[in-house]
Order: sequence, then C-alpha cells, then structure tokens
Amino acid sequence: MKLYRLIVLSAALIANLAWAQVNINTAGVEELTALSGIGEKKAKAIINYRKKNGKFKSVSDLTNVKGIGEGTVKNLGKDLTISGKTDVSKLKSKSQKPKAKKTKKKSSTKKPETKTQNPTKNKTKTSKSN
Repeated sequence: MKLYRLIVLSAALIANLAWAQVNINTAGVEELTALSGIGEKKAKAIINYRKKNGKFKSVSDLTNVKGIGEGTVKNLGKDLTISGKTDVSKLKSKSQKPKAKKTKKKSSTKKPETKTQNPTKNKTKTSKSN
C-alpha cells in the first residue's frame, strides 16, 4: 500500500512539473503576457479585475474579465491555476505559434497584358466570281 501511494504521489509530482502554470491570482503583467493570446492590455485587465473583485475562485472566472472569453480560457486551461507558484519557464514562447499561411499577392507593379489584334486575322476572304 505504501508503494502504491509513493507511485501515485510521484506520478502527480512529475505531471505537475510537466507543464508550466501561471497563477492568475498572483501573476504580474510579465507572467501573464507569457501566455499565448494574452497581451499587455488583457494582462492589465486581469490585474485590475483581481484588485477590484479579489482573488479568482476558479480559472473559469477569468471570463468575467473584459476581453477574455471561454475560448481563451479553454485554450489556456492547462497553463492556468489559482494557487501555487507561477512558473513560465516551460511555456511555449509566443514566437513559436504556428504562422498563418501566406497567400500569394498579385504584384501591383506588373503591367496588365494587352492583346494586340492580328490585322490579318479579322480580314474576311473575298471570293471572285466569274
């Protein structure tokens, strides 16, 4: 039984270390902006909300902050917590986000092609009658 507890506790510790978490109740602007989808404006909104309304009781309470919806909370879910220390060292850098596919732009410097008519092409043949 002790071995079982040791294994479970070890697994929980390893799982906790596997991903970084940002404590939304203590994180500053710098830690919050390390999260994908959170810029300086949203980070400040989170901090202002926290100052005005007290600590978040759950991660889903973030949706009460203007500019943060359920989609953002869902995407960041595993990176957010309401307790413990903030550790952003394992967060994926914002610069590592997949880049959007580039669409080919038509060159505006290229002159449009103009077709020149072949003068002999439009001439009709005349037949000689005897």
